[in-house]
Amino acid sequence: PGRVVDEMEFVIKHFNAREVYFDDDSFTIDKSHVLQICDEINRRNLKIPWSCMADAMCADSAMIQAMSDSGCIGMKFGVESAEAEILKKIGKPLNYYKLRELVKICAQKQIKTHATFTFGLSGETRSTMQKTMEFAKSLDVDSVQFSINTPFPGTRYYEELKGKGMLMARQWLDYDGGGRSVVQYSGLTAREVEDFCRLASGRWLRHKLLDARWLSRQVYNLGRLLRGQGLM
Repeated sequence: PGRVVDEMEFVIKHFNAREVYFDDDSFTIDKSHVLQICDEINRRNLKIPWSCMADAMCADSAMIQAMSDSGCIGMKFGVESAEAEILKKIGKPLNYYKLRELVKICAQKQIKTHATFTFGLSGETRSTMQKTMEFAKSLDVDSVQFSINTPFPGTRYYEELKGKGMLMARQWLDYDGGGRSVVQYSGLTAREVEDFCRLASGRWLRHKLLDARWLSRQVYNLGRLLRGQGLM
């Protein structure tokens, strides 16, 4: 924890950093480690906002309180799918009730939440994609990211699909999780996954624009951003 905060002080002093983001997908795995980092930030009186990637299954109210008290303003976490069986296949434990509670606590602490979702995982169907879409709309997060499951070379999933002859990629540029599917699904075309993902962000935003509480939070978040980063 001391070395982590040493680096925070370094970028503040030498590069005039105005915010810190921990791009560490296991940042919240070890509660003790997180609490020690928060204590060290407070002990050194570092007045800098920070955000992090998080695991919704590991964070709790005590951890979020400590993070908020030490300057945390944002948390990003992966949901991926609203279908429990799909998450089970990829070895991702997720309690949807706990996730909603985590998001609720973050909102109370004015911590901006960002959730990621992935279409085209093993076992995906038209109905499971729609289920994930509806769940994303119902989850009270501030922002979302929708992507397409991409089996990168070198991963176990890539080897599995390659062995089954389900890969359609012909070049590196095909591995674009933002808008292109490289998997030949059973009962679901790659084009359907691509089209669903392409429209997802707009569908989510149109739903959120009808939520007055969500709009109010975004005004606050924008004001905080302008105060911290400046108009330019």
